[in-house]
Amino acid sequence: MATSPDIKIKEIYMSLNFHSAIAFNRAFKRWTNMTPTEYRKKIHDKRVRIDD
Repeated sequence: MATSPDIKIKEIYMSLNFHSAIAFNRAFKRWTNMTPTEYRKKIHDKRVRIDD
């Protein structure tokens, strides 16, 4: 996700054998304490600050 922001979340969860976005979001939040969308925004915001 961090290295390939153009990959859709559906592609990620399907490649990890999750059968639904809900199950993936729940597991991802357990692992990172944020949703996949929040994680992407955080990474994007860090990149923008670095590039400035």
